[in-house]
Amino acid sequence: MKVLSLLSVFLLGAAAVAVPQPQESTTELTEEEYVLPSGPSKTYDVGKWMDASKVKSTTPSLTAYGVPQGKRFKCGNRIYSDGEMYRALSRAGQQEVAYKQIGQNLYPHYYGNRENLDLRGCNSKQTKEWPAFVGSTYEGGPDPGADRVIYVYRDSRANGKSVEFCTIITHEGAAQRNGFTSCQLI
Repeated sequence: MKVLSLLSVFLLGAAAVAVPQPQESTTELTEEEYVLPSGPSKTYDVGKWMDASKVKSTTPSLTAYGVPQGKRFKCGNRIYSDGEMYRALSRAGQQEVAYKQIGQNLYPHYYGNRENLDLRGCNSKQTKEWPAFVGSTYEGGPDPGADRVIYVYRDSRANGKSVEFCTIITHEGAAQRNGFTSCQLI
């Protein structure tokens, strides 16, 4: 009986030792890898330690970058934070990755810049537009509002998928019907 008890203790002990213990994975996000949470619209305090121009979208394999850190944009009487610009940019990127357009005007779509606006370094690039809203993101529907995030989408084998923020523009105050004018960086 003692032998059986000792044998069972030995076997149970050996089994416990033989079973690999799960390793706790801890990954510290560096300044270049800060990830915005997905879900309902929230205000993100990305902090002074982080360069908001390198915030990654939560969409798999999509990097959103280029929004001026700590700056806001004024379009008419609407003011957008850098976090709201990233949410709009990331949402546009999600549609790009999925190869889907939504809404009556099929966003995202090509932006031709017929007004010859300053696109902050993107003037010679193929730009696209996506509706922007304060406090929420565009999810389709008949009214895309007056404001648009202008961006460049890239899909390269070497560097992956990315959306580069160029600027935000608005129909409000434009010289021509359905034209655009630049929003003010504040």
